Amino acid sequence: MRVAAWAVQSGLIEDQVQRIFPNPGQAARMVEWLQPRLMEKITGMEIVSNRSTWNEHNLWDPTRNTSFCGWLRRLTVAMGKANPERVLRPPERDMSAWEDDEGHNPVLDTIQADMGGSGLFDRYPNLQVPRPVGVEWAGRWHRLKTGDIRAGELVGRLRTIGLWDGSLDVLDPQVALVLMLAPVSSVKARLLPAMFNDAMWRDTADVYWPSQTGRRLEEEEWDRLRRRVETLAACMRIPEWHVWRILGTGMARLLTD
Repeated sequence: MRVAAWAVQSGLIEDQVQRIFPNPGQAARMVEWLQPRLMEKITGMEIVSNRSTWNEHNLWDPTRNTSFCGWLRRLTVAMGKANPERVLRPPERDMSAWEDDEGHNPVLDTIQADMGGSGLFDRYPNLQVPRPVGVEWAGRWHRLKTGDIRAGELVGRLRTIGLWDGSLDVLDPQVALVLMLAPVSSVKARLLPAMFNDAMWRDTADVYWPSQTGRRLEEEEWDRLRRRVETLAACMRIPEWHVWRILGTGMARLLTD
């Protein structure tokens, strides 16, 4: 399982898919489809498909004198090229496209109703919400709202890649997924830095908040955010995961206000 987790976290799968599918939305969907199936090939355990349909020769065999990275690259490319018609749909639209000049987004007006109103953190003060970064996750929230993807399937996906916090288990899956994935309007999101007293946290939050509005980050913006998180974690002597979780929880609190 450690090898499978490393394969997901290393970025190797994403790199190979992006070479085949330069459109970011298409690449994100293909990665979402490929990762659990590649994990099946690594672990030999059923996750999303039936083992009777597998090609046993494609399973990872650690006794072979073969590079794991090379094997993973080849299998990713082969499966990616073989399944585009099965997996891909029109690319996700940047959620910020619906914002007016003041940053209000009518597409997001129903979010509080989806969560049963405000006060969620008053009822569950220990919630931790490690919100993922990337416009493709906002797209998955939209697909959840339209019934194109099931809540249980999406929660399972977040658990598999290590983006789910156990504190969310007290919530209805639909509510938890709104906290995790729903884009935040720019009007609310830009308030995040003010939630922190420490200057380093404020600076990091200022770089982080645009990633939560459903807007696609440019590569240099993502690199800047990642560097800020790495620096903050090192200075505070805490894992980077804790930084992402604290920032995400702050954004989720703004979402419920």
